[in-house]
Amino acid sequence: MEINPHNPNFYYNDLAKELTDIIWSNLKNGIKSSDGFLQWRYSNARLLEDNQWFNYNFNVVRSKHILCDYDIWASAGPDGCYEPRVSFSFVMKKGSHVKRHKIPYAELFGTVAHELHHLAQNNEENAAMSAIVYDDDDPSIMKYFLDPTEIGAFHIGFRAQSALTNESMKSIMFRYLRHQKLSKVQKQYIVEQWLNPNFDTISGNLSTGVDHETN
Repeated sequence: MEINPHNPNFYYNDLAKELTDIIWSNLKNGIKSSDGFLQWRYSNARLLEDNQWFNYNFNVVRSKHILCDYDIWASAGPDGCYEPRVSFSFVMKKGSHVKRHKIPYAELFGTVAHELHHLAQNNEENAAMSAIVYDDDDPSIMKYFLDPTEIGAFHIGFRAQSALTNESMKSIMFRYLRHQKLSKVQKQYIVEQWLNPNFDTISGNLSTGVDHETN
């Protein structure tokens, strides 16, 4: 399989579903943490140090300060052994039951796709990353949302979520931003960028992978 971020139907489809189903099943069975590894399936994108597998882990975090039913924190990058990994933390209220979590499957699916895109960007070795220019005048949250590495990942994640729910990506994006302390103009600008990524941050890592055959 090959990565084609410009294809509106591409969002790491089967791989994102496989990892989402693993996490979903664990949460539904009340399992609060787990880890494992999966095979990278994309022959045109090189994982960190030519790894053919990537690690994943998740855990449930309790907080008495969380105001909503849940929150998801996720990241992608090298683990302690300098191997590619995606990580997910699910923040829930104290006393809530993991089996009865309120996380929508489509949102989790989109989050997984988002983090898989970061693995595919291979920021640690991607030569294209050296050309990225950051605006240090942006407030921190704006700087994060408009980081070139994040724009493409947000697009892919919301594309995946939209594919499951049939809701427009634009609508999902605005809902995601609804609690951010940003002006309407700022939110509109962010959504415009998310809807129109150039995917430059992944282009430098495409067509450099080795052919990883899958069964």
